[in-house]
Amino acid sequence: MNPWRAALLVVCALSLALYGYDIASIGHGGRGSHGFGVAWTSSVSPFFESLIVPRTSVPYKAGLRTGDDLDLRALSVVDRFALPAPPAGMRLDLPIQRGARHFVVSYVIPPYPEPWEPLLEDIAGIVILIAGGIVAWRGIATLQGRLLCAVLILAWSDPLSNDVWASSVPAFAIVGSLYDHLIRTPLLWILPVLLFRSFDRRSRLGNVAFAAAIAAPLVHLCYHVVDYVGWLLLLWVDATRTVPWDPAMVDANCALLILYGGLVLARCSGTDRPRFMLIYAAAVVVNLAFGVSEWGLFGSVPTTTIDAVAMTAAAVVLAYSLLTKRVLDIGFALNRAAVFTGVSVVIVGVFVLVEWALAQWFSSASHTTNLAISAVLALGLGLSVRAIHSRIDRVLDTVFFRKRHEDEQAIRTLAREAAYITDQQILISRMVAVLEERADAAGVDILLDHGGRYESVSENDPAIVRLRATHNVLDLRDVPTAIAGELAYPMLARGRLVGVLVLGPKRNGESYAPDESEAIAQLAHDAGVALDMLRGSSPDGSRSDIQAIYQAIQALPAALSERIEEANRRLVAEVAARADRV
Repeated sequence: MNPWRAALLVVCALSLALYGYDIASIGHGGRGSHGFGVAWTSSVSPFFESLIVPRTSVPYKAGLRTGDDLDLRALSVVDRFALPAPPAGMRLDLPIQRGARHFVVSYVIPPYPEPWEPLLEDIAGIVILIAGGIVAWRGIATLQGRLLCAVLILAWSDPLSNDVWASSVPAFAIVGSLYDHLIRTPLLWILPVLLFRSFDRRSRLGNVAFAAAIAAPLVHLCYHVVDYVGWLLLLWVDATRTVPWDPAMVDANCALLILYGGLVLARCSGTDRPRFMLIYAAAVVVNLAFGVSEWGLFGSVPTTTIDAVAMTAAAVVLAYSLLTKRVLDIGFALNRAAVFTGVSVVIVGVFVLVEWALAQWFSSASHTTNLAISAVLALGLGLSVRAIHSRIDRVLDTVFFRKRHEDEQAIRTLAREAAYITDQQILISRMVAVLEERADAAGVDILLDHGGRYESVSENDPAIVRLRATHNVLDLRDVPTAIAGELAYPMLARGRLVGVLVLGPKRNGESYAPDESEAIAQLAHDAGVALDMLRGSSPDGSRSDIQAIYQAIQALPAALSERIEEANRRLVAEVAARADRV
């Protein structure tokens, strides 16, 4: 197991355990309150906060009033760390100044009033961790796969700062706060930027945007370091004056990340473009969700709910598209989604437009006439769906997926030409070259039947048996086999397995798309028929009758010439002998 893979899996397992503990504590006083029940604004005096206390809150019943000043310097270090979101059940002793009076108000933090909101946040974190853990477990070997896995596990899951600590150990809030601001928050911005960089074609403007997108989280990190050291630990800096900088830095991070991703998207081409489009869209959704929740555009909807829904959706889409090499290919999914969206837009648009036009032209017609016209219109659109689909498919292939379409056509062209190649080695070498170039296969191997053995593989190998029994494409990871590779395509001739086309994984870490796999299966079938004719139909691979007849026909002129010469010699000798007798 690679070190990066093992480390990510360990982090994933620990985070899942913490989330499990977090969920188990819901309803038992173990959930954080997302605040200590009051709001505050900067006071006139340094290191003081002016409180705003709702009349129905627990702090109000404990004796706090709106306008009281909280003396932050008199708080303990643990209380200062826990103050923004202390865990439920924690006892707070707040030093208060009310006019000339100085006193302490004590109360216990109540549980979160809406348990479904933190539960949704926990479920989102668990889904994200499971997605990232599966990516890590499958061992995606590409740099992009590793970065995406790290984004999911390290950045988009938040178990330590998610109020997981019980009230019996309030000092653990320090650990969660340090992890959130000094580790998770920088990773939340830096890892996606590095992921974008792996798709970037270097340019001067792109380098500047990349540097800015990396520098912004580092500046934000320095801000938090100064905040923790100068404010929470040493009380050198009055954080009440610097708190407004934090939302501005978050907005700057979001904006620079989206800007740099847009520049990368504009320069992407080939197979990278559809793959990056999905990753970039997920990043935009998550960052906009952060902004929307901070700006309060949804009113009373909790920020945790908005963030949880956005991050869960983005993580599931990203993981599902990169994850299993046998389930989904990003480019294929985008291609099909774009085609069906285009068809729907055209049909609905035409229907609405024509309906509006008919309503204007036949406004005075009867209800029966309008129904008949609508039925004819619907029938015409229904019969034209196939033509609309093919035209949109061609346009999208030309504009966005040309390389993918050309690769598939090259494989199908070789399948048609296979029957016309008369040399076995030339056919095999062309198949290997085309599949390595057009299918981006890391390895191509062709196992031909030699008297019951397929090269070095026995005819009783589980994969060979499965291919002979089903005649279907086989994922080699599903069976214990001696064949090294990812997919095996049967090469059939007259119902007999004459060979196996074995493909290794793609070099870019993606899967073989359904349309691409169908083209490869067609090539395997047509090449199997051609090789059967060239090598022979007997199990030992001897010359076929057709090839023997072909060679006999080629040798026929020489044999006839030799027979004619021999007959001429006999005739001359016989004439000479008769002449001698005469």
